[in-house]
Amino acid sequence: MVIGGAPVYLVQRRRLLGQSWATPLVWLASVLAYLASAGVVGMLGGVELDPATLEYEIEQGYREYGERAVVDCPDSAIAPVGGSVSCWATFSDGSVAEGVITVENAQGWFTWQESW
Repeated sequence: MVIGGAPVYLVQRRRLLGQSWATPLVWLASVLAYLASAGVVGMLGGVELDPATLEYEIEQGYREYGERAVVDCPDSAIAPVGGSVSCWATFSDGSVAEGVITVENAQGWFTWQESW
């Protein structure tokens, strides 16, 4: 495991080479900052949504109503909690509809509705 092995390596290297504690402490501070930021990223910078999941869920939603559609969402679907992303559904008759995906929480839960 990289995270488990890195601090051991850094401490041993510090001891063998007579280096200061700066490198192991910077590594530790970086890991702690990363772990602490995981919960607030969605609130501040946005939640990254998986486009394949969005497309699949919307296509399944249309199927429940007897519609066949191919959905296309942007490759970088990122929005803050409460924000939205647009996807496009193309139906078998050639018509196209915009679907608005709204991010519900930092874990990536979303709702969608067709925009008329």
